[in-house]
Amino acid sequence: MGTMSLKRAPQPSLYDLLQVSPRAHPQVIQAAYRVLARTYHPDVSSDPEAVERIRELNAAYEVLSDPARRAVYDAECARSASALRTVRGSPGGPRWVRAASLRERPGALSWLYAAVAVLTAILLAVVTLVLGCLP
Repeated sequence: MGTMSLKRAPQPSLYDLLQVSPRAHPQVIQAAYRVLARTYHPDVSSDPEAVERIRELNAAYEVLSDPARRAVYDAECARSASALRTVRGSPGGPRWVRAASLRERPGALSWLYAAVAVLTAILLAVVTLVLGCLP
């Protein structure tokens, strides 16, 4: 029998756990934490995983509510994302598309240019109709 490799599921970020944006204001993070804590508190929730879920929420809030710890966490995330881009950009593996590479390939954004042209034509037609109807 061959060896079977077990891959761990990717860990959700602390922001994902609290269902907020990484740019969220501290008050938004606090409000989201309070709503989720009320929802998943073991005394309220009948979910068998409520205890583990509230532990995750508490840990996430503990880090994200402290500006210094949040800054360290954000720096670590940025560093690991940078390393991931380096690994995925290696030969033979999937690559992340860089904005510069889109500019280097003519036609890579042609669909976007076409969509903008169509929307511009529609907007122009609507404005012409509206102005034509006015006395």
